[in-house]
Amino acid sequence: MRCSEEDEFTFFLEREKMSRFEKISALVLGMVVVSALTGFAGNALTVLGMDAENISLADALTGLVTLLVASLGWFENRRVAQEARQKEKRMAEPIRFFLVATSGDRREIPLHLRRRDCNRAETLGRVGMKPLTDPKARFALAGISSAAFLVALNEVQDGRRSEVEILCTEAEMAQFNWEKME
Repeated sequence: MRCSEEDEFTFFLEREKMSRFEKISALVLGMVVVSALTGFAGNALTVLGMDAENISLADALTGLVTLLVASLGWFENRRVAQEARQKEKRMAEPIRFFLVATSGDRREIPLHLRRRDCNRAETLGRVGMKPLTDPKARFALAGISSAAFLVALNEVQDGRRSEVEILCTEAEMAQFNWEKME
């Protein structure tokens, strides 16, 4: 299955966020190693009877910098996790679909689609499951082949829209059995 350019861009952005987190984590690990080495050096100098005052100061400063960098990493991790929760919540939002006739009649088709599932194939599959006045016929809507319909689906996927209007004629609207729609 081929990913769309948007999926690839989203992956790149997520990878960049993870890369920042990985850089901070690597910096924390390096600071911990430096702190441990200065602590060992200070202990070794004390055992040898030498003055370890400067090493102790370096050890303390290294510990403070490590704490600061670890805190930054923790805050970055929380921010990325919150963004992921918000995106998941947004992708779970329901999208409403309407048939709009040339006469101005506007009726909602209950498709029960979430934003994450909103694509042309899923939309057409769900419209095809709706009851028609002639149960042996297949639905026909000229509006689903229009550029406006495809643009609307793209805007839904991008999060800029929560409703899709499908333009149709009175005859196209009349093919659906509205009394049996759930």
